[in-house]
Amino acid sequence: MKKRAQGSDGSQLLLEKYLAIFRTPENLNHYSREDYRIAERKFLKYALEHGYAHPRENYSNQ
Repeated sequence: MKKRAQGSDGSQLLLEKYLAIFRTPENLNHYSREDYRIAERKFLKYALEHGYAHPRENYSNQ
């Protein structure tokens, strides 16, 4: 059985959250397969470096 580094579960959940935000029909239908992969990686990099709050999440606290 493999041991996971501490915090890897949280990191995985964060990646899954950001991937779900990016994987919208608008993006899926807009990009070619290769361009989609590149755009998804750029989005993940930006979101992880700068943080990202989905616009719908901003209104849930008001």
